[in-house]
Amino acid sequence: CGEDLENTSHLLFGCYYAYSVWLSICAWFGVSTVLHNSCHENFTHFIGFPRCSGRDRMRWFVVWLATIWSRWLARNNVIFKDKVVVITDLVE
Repeated sequence: CGEDLENTSHLLFGCYYAYSVWLSICAWFGVSTVLHNSCHENFTHFIGFPRCSGRDRMRWFVVWLATIWSRWLARNNVIFKDKVVVITDLVE
């Protein structure tokens, strides 16, 4: 985004683009929540939603990992291939 020093927390959780991706993921599941900017806190919060059973926790874990991976690939496409990645496309 160019608004702050790029570090892991900013790249995956803190910048406007990343935060919007996480909000879209939560909205897709009908969850309204506050998101954390650190990797560990975000992960712990994301898989610990109160309504989650053990099986649902595993599903949330997979969604969390897929989102992290998709965000990383999108970042690389922007940096190395000059692509524009739309948030809705990344969420899909």
